[in-house]
Amino acid sequence: MANAEQVLFRSWSDFDEWRHIIEGEHIVFGKVSYFDDPEHPCQEGYANGKIYSFNRRHTDYIGDDKEEMIEDLISNHHAVQLSYHEHGNCTWFVRGTQQPPDMRWDGSYFAGLWVPEQDALDNIGDPNAEDFQTRLLEYAKGVCEHYTAWCNGNIYEYEVKLFKILRDEDGEIVTDEDFYDTFYAKPLQEERGGEYIDTVECQREAESVAKGMLK
Repeated sequence: MANAEQVLFRSWSDFDEWRHIIEGEHIVFGKVSYFDDPEHPCQEGYANGKIYSFNRRHTDYIGDDKEEMIEDLISNHHAVQLSYHEHGNCTWFVRGTQQPPDMRWDGSYFAGLWVPEQDALDNIGDPNAEDFQTRLLEYAKGVCEHYTAWCNGNIYEYEVKLFKILRDEDGEIVTDEDFYDTFYAKPLQEERGGEYIDTVECQREAESVAKGMLK
């Protein structure tokens, strides 16, 4: 399997194209691509809390009672101040942790709030602990990365399918990338995973799944 592992990594380096690896009498096809319909990362069940934007054009606009809500959220709900920058793509980040260029024109230092809900607080830990604030801010940074990726459409998925190899009339193994419509119609195994914000992480998971199928 050592050689197969090396080929897997090299074969899947290109984005959004089917790649394959052959091991014995089996072939695995896999690809990493954009996830077409990602769910809102701050919805219930993700333990990402809630992001409130102060911009009326944004999906998560805080509402017309902005001043009252800001005061309440900061006073009572461990709210973290967020900054926003937009030049082509957008970036949400914890206030004071980044300094994008042209913030005067393209951003706002106080553009919104992140508010951890109970499941997020459970993950962060004891609010009375000395390092609670540090862990709170680190958690908020991770949520901002996921939320930013979702806003920009940079969410990824993988597909992996295992087949018994087929050979053409000349005895050559068929590796046609249109396998799902032509030669390789019924996989022995298949798996699909989504909601990754990093292509490398997504690719590594796809490779891990493929190696498991080839054992």
